[in-house]
Amino acid sequence: MDKLHDFELHGSFVSLDRLYCNLFAEGKINFGVDLGQVKSEIVGNMNFDINKNTVIVDAMMTIDFFFAPQAIQIMADTINADNFLRPVNTKRLTFIKGMKELIGVDLAEQLFNEARLLGQYKKIPDELLHTILLTDVHLKWNQETTSFQSFGKIGIGNIDKIQINKLVDGHIEIQKKRSGDVLTIYLEIDRNSWFFFNYKRGLMQAYATNTAFNEVLRGIKTSKRKLDVPRGEQQYMFFLSNVTRKNQFLRQFEDE
Repeated sequence: MDKLHDFELHGSFVSLDRLYCNLFAEGKINFGVDLGQVKSEIVGNMNFDINKNTVIVDAMMTIDFFFAPQAIQIMADTINADNFLRPVNTKRLTFIKGMKELIGVDLAEQLFNEARLLGQYKKIPDELLHTILLTDVHLKWNQETTSFQSFGKIGIGNIDKIQINKLVDGHIEIQKKRSGDVLTIYLEIDRNSWFFFNYKRGLMQAYATNTAFNEVLRGIKTSKRKLDVPRGEQQYMFFLSNVTRKNQFLRQFEDE
């Protein structure tokens, strides 16, 4: 009932506008996909226009997966070093509510105050440490590909322990498939600098324009690429991909 009186409060909420046939929901969002050892949490809002049969999502997204720490560091440093990227808007309501959903009201307010005074957090708290934390993810449902596909800029909050808070171009796709659900992430700093990840059925492949990033992956022994998982759980391994796989993924967005 409190949320009905103050819409700026965080928490789960669903409403149906009977006049305009519009379904709106916000809070924690579950897309019903199984990504095995890749763990993800999505918080934000979802709007379903029943007449137009369109679903639009505005959210924050956490992504955690086993990977080479040195390669993650290279990616974070590369993105963070670009001073021409626009900053994320930390005043937008989706971000404010999303932070409260992810880490609680008190800790979120503390970080908001630090950001206002210092321009960034003193330290990223453990509750906010993720392989990748995305602050701005706009998705729409594509019935032909049975997937949620991103559009517009993607906001990167932090990569592991490094604060980024910048907007980049790119595409994210969360796909539901009988052969295994798929998560693909493409982050583009500019045409000559990008990072690509694709996960499906226990295999995470990655590639980048950054030679050091690729060399780290290429040099890791096979035994070190695998994650030890409990018996009965899906196996997991990461490996170096190639530019062809990235181009195949981007081809579906060429019309845009």
